[in-house]
Amino acid sequence: MQPSVEAKVSSKDIWTLVSTMEDPSKKPQKPADVGEVDGLEKPVATAAPEERDTFTLFVGPRGAGKSSLTATFRSSTKVEEVKPTTALDYVFVRSRANGRAAVAHMWELASTKCVNEMIKVPLGSERILNGALVIVLDLSTPGDVVPALVKWLTTLYAVVHEVLKAKEKNPVEKLAVSALKQEAMTRYGTAHPDKDEVTPLPLPLLVVGNKYETFREEDSVKRKGVTQAVRYLAHMYGANVLFTSTKDKVLVTQFRSVMKGFAFRTMPRGASKEVDPAKALFVPAGADLFEDIGVPKSAGWRQDRFSKDQHEEKARQWIKIASEYYPPTGAVDDGSSQREMEERDGKEGEEETPNQFPEPSIDRARQQKRKKHKKMDSVFGIVGKDFVLLAADCKVVRSILVYKDDEDKSINLDDHKVMVASGPQSDRLAFGEYIQKNMKLYELRNGVTLNGAATANYVRGELARFLRKAPYQVNLLIGAVDAAPETPVEPSLHWIDYLGAMVKVNFGAHGYGSNFCLSIFDREWKPELELDEAKKILKMCRAELDMRFLVRNGQWAYKVRVTGSLGAI
Repeated sequence: MQPSVEAKVSSKDIWTLVSTMEDPSKKPQKPADVGEVDGLEKPVATAAPEERDTFTLFVGPRGAGKSSLTATFRSSTKVEEVKPTTALDYVFVRSRANGRAAVAHMWELASTKCVNEMIKVPLGSERILNGALVIVLDLSTPGDVVPALVKWLTTLYAVVHEVLKAKEKNPVEKLAVSALKQEAMTRYGTAHPDKDEVTPLPLPLLVVGNKYETFREEDSVKRKGVTQAVRYLAHMYGANVLFTSTKDKVLVTQFRSVMKGFAFRTMPRGASKEVDPAKALFVPAGADLFEDIGVPKSAGWRQDRFSKDQHEEKARQWIKIASEYYPPTGAVDDGSSQREMEERDGKEGEEETPNQFPEPSIDRARQQKRKKHKKMDSVFGIVGKDFVLLAADCKVVRSILVYKDDEDKSINLDDHKVMVASGPQSDRLAFGEYIQKNMKLYELRNGVTLNGAATANYVRGELARFLRKAPYQVNLLIGAVDAAPETPVEPSLHWIDYLGAMVKVNFGAHGYGSNFCLSIFDREWKPELELDEAKKILKMCRAELDMRFLVRNGQWAYKVRVTGSLGAI
């Protein structure tokens, strides 16, 4: 037994344990096998770490093709079946040269998780000296290329320096960190004219522009503007640049060759660059010149505005310049929208924990919902013995104006289900009619009518599906009374919000009215509730709103579903 060794291993994280595991079933290599394989292979198990083991992190926006490129590098035959990255995915590749196996450990980081903290997992203090970075850009959306590149360059720069700063506290490690930074400057060479203007990342960096087959069909002038920004930023941060496509065999071969040299730290120095606009871009680190790249003709550009330490501000200039060629789609979030949302919440007195898992499309929906929440419409629902009773105000408002006071906010899905909705007029009508017509289509195609629970699950699924495409800002209550022959009556009420959350309830409410009336529902509701008692409860709710709510209520519409009938009261 070796207690000291076991204690040492148990203190490491899961990735270190994976990289230090030996394959007990693997036999020592015979001398006759030395040098037989020269290339990449997918090993069955990871061998013990050697001096040549490397640790590479892939980052980039959602859908850029990180997983596809990793699969291409690993010679996967099913590249198009690769699943999207979830949180932090790990793979490894082994290369043999001169009989000595080297392992490249690779992580793919999903762009919407705790980015800064997740980066520190593969680039921890034990691995960062042998670490490397790959930024994958989606060239099929040119408007987001420069914003995404700036975001990831500045984020990685900050995190890497934070980890190295903590490592420098150890005098022995400080020498290794200094050597790493000096090596970063050697990529340019001692006589490079731009060496005093660049701020390279200490780790090797590769910027890969994926989906080049789409980008090369763009207008040549616009394409040149984006390429200029990518070259400038890559040169400033000491990165290699490569445009590629998984659908072009020539570019795939080039990518695998470059990636192999990068992953195993065997890239030859002094490689020639390819900057012909008609061909895919390839520029090794330190091979470019600011003079060759040129400066934009925009009036907002100032080369001497920022000092060398203000590299982030200089980089962000390119976002505005690139937007003159291609406007950004807004999918790349640099965190500003999140900060604005939290500041507004603080001003309104709403306590909310910081969003540690940002997702741009959902965060924008939340911001939009907060703005529209002041429309102040309310809907209620309550379940009784053999019925469901729903109520909604009849106002259509915008800002401080009331447009009408006789709007019916209920939608009859069929003869035993009704849905009431609150939210903007356009979303409420569009989504309500969409659900109503599709449920009728389902019934005609299959000859089956969905019950209350199935209907609620279908509606919730559609809201969630649209959430990341074109969100509907609607909150819903779905009431149903399922009565089949020789089965007991089953009234049900499902509460669904605009984010797709759903729960089956005995009573429910949406809007500002819920702040006043949920306590009344909680106190007055009881099992086997009669219809007259339910009507009395809703009258109590309306009286409470008339007395305490700042905004007038106007007319209300009520829908009741009793066994065998549907109507207004």
